[in-house]
Amino acid sequence: RRGRRVGLLTDAFSLPSFAHLMLAALAGGKCIETEDGTIHFEPAENGEDKLRHSADAPVLWLSAEQSNSSLIVDDAVMLKVFRRISSGQHPEAEMSRYLTQHGFANAPPLLGEVCHIDKKGERYSLAVAQGFVRNQGDAWTWMLDRFNRALDDLATQEAAARADDVADYLA
Repeated sequence: RRGRRVGLLTDAFSLPSFAHLMLAALAGGKCIETEDGTIHFEPAENGEDKLRHSADAPVLWLSAEQSNSSLIVDDAVMLKVFRRISSGQHPEAEMSRYLTQHGFANAPPLLGEVCHIDKKGERYSLAVAQGFVRNQGDAWTWMLDRFNRALDDLATQEAAARADDVADYLA
């Protein structure tokens, strides 16, 4: 509230326009000068075209508890904004870049990275854009389901059969 004027303060991440502008800045390789350095939008090699979407492309916000805030644009791009920022290369950006550059087809390709480079030259990863890969769940849920199944079978199976239930974990 400012006098008689009432407004709304919100997190930009919750707005579809934020997602669209982030992808457009990545596709265009934009740089933004700040008081303490520069924000670089770095598209991955061959990633620019996959980052271009219409301004009304649908945005889906993920609600899973993670170490980042994630959204999906047009069922094609996942944008992850990191919640914990520290200097140096972010492991997810580094690993995604390596796997993408080496043609590894079993992980989402890196489409771009947003980083801040301060006046001293220190690099801080702020976000990554990756190709969206539809799946049927995650490893944690799969593992919990397998454990629950093994527990249910524990009372009715012989020892050899029980070993089969946990063989995947041992591997």
